[in-house]
Amino acid sequence: MTAGTESSAASATRRRWLRPGALVPMACLLSCIAALPSAAQIPDYLALTPVLSGLTRPIAIRHAGDGSGRLFIVEQAGRILVWDGVSAPTSFLDITTLVDDTSLEQGLLGLDFHPDFATNGHFFVNYTRDPGPGADRTVVARYSVSAEDPDVADPASATTILEIEQGFSNHNGGNLLFGPDGYLYIGMGDGGSQFDSLARAQDSSTPLGKMLRIDPDGSPAAANEICGLQAAYGIPPGNPFAGIGDGCDEIWALGLRNPWRWSFDRMTGDMFIGDVGQSSMEEISFQPAGVGGLNFGWSCREGSLVQDFNPCLPGPLTDPILTYLHNDGLFNGCAVTGGYRYRGGISGLQGTYVYSDGCTGNIWLATEDSPGQWSATLWQSTGRSIVSFGEDESGELYALDHGGIVLRFEADCMPSPTTLCLNDNRFKVEVDWETSTETGRAQVVPGGTDDSSNLWFFSPSNWEMLIKVLDGCAINEHFWVFFAATTDVGLTVTVTDTQEGQVRVYTNPLDQPANAVTDASAFATCP
Repeated sequence: MTAGTESSAASATRRRWLRPGALVPMACLLSCIAALPSAAQIPDYLALTPVLSGLTRPIAIRHAGDGSGRLFIVEQAGRILVWDGVSAPTSFLDITTLVDDTSLEQGLLGLDFHPDFATNGHFFVNYTRDPGPGADRTVVARYSVSAEDPDVADPASATTILEIEQGFSNHNGGNLLFGPDGYLYIGMGDGGSQFDSLARAQDSSTPLGKMLRIDPDGSPAAANEICGLQAAYGIPPGNPFAGIGDGCDEIWALGLRNPWRWSFDRMTGDMFIGDVGQSSMEEISFQPAGVGGLNFGWSCREGSLVQDFNPCLPGPLTDPILTYLHNDGLFNGCAVTGGYRYRGGISGLQGTYVYSDGCTGNIWLATEDSPGQWSATLWQSTGRSIVSFGEDESGELYALDHGGIVLRFEADCMPSPTTLCLNDNRFKVEVDWETSTETGRAQVVPGGTDDSSNLWFFSPSNWEMLIKVLDGCAINEHFWVFFAATTDVGLTVTVTDTQEGQVRVYTNPLDQPANAVTDASAFATCP
């Protein structure tokens, strides 16, 4: 590929990022744009709701951008699960035999899907491996989905794109994402140990301590200075160190300690980098879309603190936009988990950057008060090990508890295969069912047999039931729940007022005759 020519990944990503439905829900597109850059008003009722449990050390969550609505969950030992949001997740790829996860910061650490995944089936992973003699290595490899089943990858399709030697077991970075320009970005830690003992973060001749940008669909030109041990990629035009002395042409930015989790703003393309600190300060750094060559200061700085671990390269340093001390009288944490600038359907959260600490589970919500000036509020101390965030295709935000739980940020009701929303998304209705041998959550089929308020719910064992949930304002009642006439299935209908946080539960037990429930005192919502 010659300079100025887009690869297939670049052109596909440009199409994906510019399609409005992929950026932000159309219902809030104009209001979201109008709200920037003023500070968002946090909803009074914002919850972090567990939606999946029973996982083993989950460490990343991604969508494929293919319109399927599926989520892919990375487990650190080397497994990727696929989840449709309803059924139990199933195995998508298992490379545990290739992955070295013997250290806390090693394992299968990153995943992203090719911008043209819907047609070429390619996705990329980042993991650590033990080659035997010599240093451990970071591996970036490409895989393909199987031809027979879109929910199963082909383990024999692996192609190694890049390998980088790691001197120590920690500070491997691990995240990788396709950017708005269609190129693959890879966050690399400084090689490990502590205090950047080998002075790599400020050394442009090594890829360690850097943000890399490569073209996984290309191949290197003869003049390129390639620092990876594999060279199955091209160097994008505009990489700031390409063709300059002995610097690695893959480098996009430098001066990073351990960029564990970072993300792109799906609306603007800006990059937010959570860079784990040494012993004093954690930081979130900001890189405007399309701007390469920034030096974030490690290891002559730790966040905004001047340190003397190593000298920095000549030239300006880029200060973080957000920091917190490990201990300023209150233990804030010890390892930042970079998050996302929210672009989903919760109107009051629009434009808010959400991030956490992996040691304390503290979650902060940050807003841009004026251009370049950010402030953060501690929203919740969860006590969880929040190690990663991720978005689904519509921009809704998820958090991962390393203890095995997927959580979703919720406020106004968000429709899903198992959730009905009423009264302009204020009320959330969910139905749990049980038989003598099974339990589960029912699925919604919009519309109904009598009028638009009737809803059919289907269980996985093909039970079929009619549950009518009416907005009572039209009939001088608040809610009316009607259970189908059957004694073979027990039903529990849960109605949540997402603005007030009130919950009402209506139950028709197993082996009991069906009955209608009228609750005129449930919610005072009628005018």
